[in-house]
Amino acid sequence: MKKIERKKFEQRLLELREGLTRNYQETAQDSKSDLDDGTQDYIDFATRSYTKEFLLSLGNLERQQLQQVEDALRRSRTESYGTCVTCSEEISRKRLLAAPWVECCLGCQEEQERGKSRAARGFTLLEEEPEFSSEE
Repeated sequence: MKKIERKKFEQRLLELREGLTRNYQETAQDSKSDLDDGTQDYIDFATRSYTKEFLLSLGNLERQQLQQVEDALRRSRTESYGTCVTCSEEISRKRLLAAPWVECCLGCQEEQERGKSRAARGFTLLEEEPEFSSEE
């Protein structure tokens, strides 16, 4: 990837980091200011609890994305940005425009997701065919 193009992506990542940081701080502030004033019935309390839990989960997602952005910025400083960390092939410009924090090319990402979905269903990948004894 050319240095000028990498700098443009780095600037976009910095803007994303700033926005995520600001959103996270606002979400944290909202969840702290949402105190019970003692006049709620149990339905209001349940609704408020659900909303607070939802806001905190958004904070977790934002923290994860912020970590991905930080990792991408670190890769841009070492000039490995835009190169798949799995196969070392160049990540398509289209993919980087859509999600500038990605670390894998589309093929490797799909491979990882297939592996995760198999593991979630309890499958294991066998490298060789299992041997069966004819003596059974």
